[in-house]
Amino acid sequence: MRSTAILDINIHTIVLCLLVIESIHCARVDVEDDGPGVLDIPVTFRATLSGDIGLESQFVYVFDDMGVSPRHRQEIISGRDANYTITYNSKDTSADKYNMRVEVYVYIWGLRGWLIAEDNHQFVLQNTLPGSINISQSGVSEKALTDGIVATNRTVQMMAQMSDASHFLKNSSVCNYTWVLDGRTFDTSLSPILTHNFTSNHTYDVQVIIFCNITHLKTNISKLGHFQRSLTAKNEIKEMNVTGNTWLVDGALLQLQVTCKGGDQPFWYCYEYSEKQRVNYTCSKELFHTNDCYFPIVHYFPKNGTYYIDIAIYNDVNVFNKTIKVNVYEIIRQTQLSFVIIPIVSSILAIIIVVVGIAYHLQQRAHENMTLEVADFDFQHNDDLMEKTFFERLRSTIATAMRETFFYPFNPCTRAQSYDEPFDDTIANDSAINTNTLSYGIVK
Repeated sequence: MRSTAILDINIHTIVLCLLVIESIHCARVDVEDDGPGVLDIPVTFRATLSGDIGLESQFVYVFDDMGVSPRHRQEIISGRDANYTITYNSKDTSADKYNMRVEVYVYIWGLRGWLIAEDNHQFVLQNTLPGSINISQSGVSEKALTDGIVATNRTVQMMAQMSDASHFLKNSSVCNYTWVLDGRTFDTSLSPILTHNFTSNHTYDVQVIIFCNITHLKTNISKLGHFQRSLTAKNEIKEMNVTGNTWLVDGALLQLQVTCKGGDQPFWYCYEYSEKQRVNYTCSKELFHTNDCYFPIVHYFPKNGTYYIDIAIYNDVNVFNKTIKVNVYEIIRQTQLSFVIIPIVSSILAIIIVVVGIAYHLQQRAHENMTLEVADFDFQHNDDLMEKTFFERLRSTIATAMRETFFYPFNPCTRAQSYDEPFDDTIANDSAINTNTLSYGIVK
């Protein structure tokens, strides 16, 4: 009977072991730490088991810091994860890189079973406090801040952030912070935060020196931290100018020129057309890159109406938006006023010229009856006594005026000389004029 009971127990044990082995395959363990670790300050390692684990079993985690002097080895019984915290004394251990090996075994009936997973994790031990300088600034993207880019003439917040995942330093230390910007040292403070306004667009060297008094296991420890990084301050885009005609005749092309002022390169831009005005526009299309803040916008609108162009220009520290309203209209063909006025005015002028000509002609006819003439009774010359028309008289008058002008150009008074001066006897004798045949009178 006893042998039969022992046999039954062995069979159940074998079956159980087979079930455990079958349920735990492809297991994996991952190890991490909250470092970089600091000598004399606790550092914590965390092992996490993953894979196809059917049974909610307990496991044995073996932590072994190989290469560290003195060497530490610790077994922990836990579920799917296990934590191991250890303090490396600066008197025994030097600052360097080390490996933490973690092995995971099946825990069955109070005993460590077979190995199911293992991992080697490299960690760092150092003398100084680890950390970094984090920056924040309103209106600047996280990507730019991560790259160390800030905007000029706006407040920047810089914070010394120590690596302290377990919050050990936060709960057991008092730290003093001294900031140095481009060689300029600021007053020491208990606050890890410094606010500053960078007024020039260039690269600054930022450092913070930290001195902490730490209490651990009733022992006071002094630790020093030194964080450093570079910050590049850039000017913001202050203004956007858009030039070009925004009132378009149907069929005309929109041609705009966009420029900006005040920003540092590089620039990115985009623009979109819409029939409704939008608020707080952000680019939904691909951004175009340029080093000069200038770009043209050329577009054809297929129909009449009112359109809106949303334009956005970016640089590393801000974005500038502007909406342009465009009106496309059709010209209504109408008869121009000049086609009506010019013929009317021309007709009136023609009538005035005709009326003036008639009046002038009647006036000349009235003066003909009172003209003083010299009667020449030499009937051998009858041409001067013949009646002349208006145009013949006009031509005769013009010819007489031209003769007087050419013959007496320099002294107009010489034309009256024949009447005022006495006749020369020789000329009188040679003249063909017979004074006995001359008479004066009024011809009516």
